Amino acid sequence: MLKSCLLAVSAVFCLALPALAHTTITTSNIESGSILAELPDALSFSFGANVGLAAVSLATTDGDEIALDYAAPKSMEKSFEVPLPVLVAADYVFSWRAVSTDGHVMTGEIDFTVVD
Repeated sequence: MLKSCLLAVSAVFCLALPALAHTTITTSNIESGSILAELPDALSFSFGANVGLAAVSLATTDGDEIALDYAAPKSMEKSFEVPLPVLVAADYVFSWRAVSTDGHVMTGEIDFTVVD
């Protein structure tokens, strides 16, 4: 019985370890689901730990890509600021891909709407 309990606890602990390696955006000046009448000059966001920001993109929900004037830093950082172009009223999706210090790749999105 004790052996079974120890194996069960060990299995749960081992399954939880990969989840500890992942981080996500903890703060952002544009929250997912936001409706914005005024757009900030940049989308600022921070992760819970240092990451390598591998890629960012911005598109309308119709799939039209929006050019961003941004090159991700080559260093591992916690906070990033992506300048935003002038955007017309529409629904948008900001997508990111980052790599944690242990090599895990993480992705996410921030969807928002710009209104007149």
